Amino acid sequence: MKSVIALNKKYAPTFTGDRFVEQPSYTAPYAAGKLADGFLQDGINIVNFAREMAGVPVISLDPELNDSAMHAMTIFEAGNQFTHNPIKPVDMSDSFYQKGLAAAKGNLAPTRENSNRTELLDGLKLMFMDQGVTTLGHRRNLLAPVVNKLGIGYSSLNIDGTNPTNTNVKAKLITNFGTTKNNSYNYDYIAWPSKGYFPVDWLAPGVNFSVSLNPDKYQPVDWTKVGVAVTNLLDGSTRNLVYGKTDGFYVNVENRGEGAVIAFFPKDKAEFLKAPNAGDEFQIEITGLTKTDGTPATIKYTVKLFAME
Repeated sequence: MKSVIALNKKYAPTFTGDRFVEQPSYTAPYAAGKLADGFLQDGINIVNFAREMAGVPVISLDPELNDSAMHAMTIFEAGNQFTHNPIKPVDMSDSFYQKGLAAAKGNLAPTRENSNRTELLDGLKLMFMDQGVTTLGHRRNLLAPVVNKLGIGYSSLNIDGTNPTNTNVKAKLITNFGTTKNNSYNYDYIAWPSKGYFPVDWLAPGVNFSVSLNPDKYQPVDWTKVGVAVTNLLDGSTRNLVYGKTDGFYVNVENRGEGAVIAFFPKDKAEFLKAPNAGDEFQIEITGLTKTDGTPATIKYTVKLFAME
């Protein structure tokens, strides 16, 4: 627990100034604008807090990716859209549009601007929770070992500061990525929530647990053989999840820089799988896996939820 609290202090948001150092223009002539370095640093700190909790190497901001992301936000606001395939405004240059379109393929999340400057934290938490997204693509992108660079884009209806109290103003957030294979990072799997102590405020009812396998160490998952047992360590009860029978338990083999992701949880009937609370402890055991050398494999770890002050 102490190590997670220390990480939280290390990466805690500190920015208090103006979010924009260059104002965007959402009408012609278009301008992408530029976010303050401190605001951006808060964003990358939040991502690296999560990556360190999960045991994944930290990453850095990339100015070109930031700029591309801000171009995407301008496209979104100009056309009142928020999609991976935005329509080009008729009076926007093709070069501006193409620069933003590249970033629009990244992670998108709504958020709310407020006086406490928690909009990046709130939006990024939504990406990590990935509630209702069966591929868990936002989470997997942010935790992928091959990602080494991050771009952040942000837009708000309060870009000119006309709402000084910043009370619950609609805003949008985008993250896009640069990748390279990290040959020095040796791992078996990436669990989320991460094993050991985990802050309960990074979960919500209905959020999937997930385990992403290292494809260099595990053969492709045979969904007819894989099984998950979840034990509530508070009362000793165990739920055995069966693929194809237990709602909310599935395997996604889409490659996002790591191997198959095994996801499970929120729709099971057991109450302790529905509403995470501080003090909950779960033991996760995944069976039916096979190492690349053909030997059978089991993954077993514990998650302990706690309230971070």
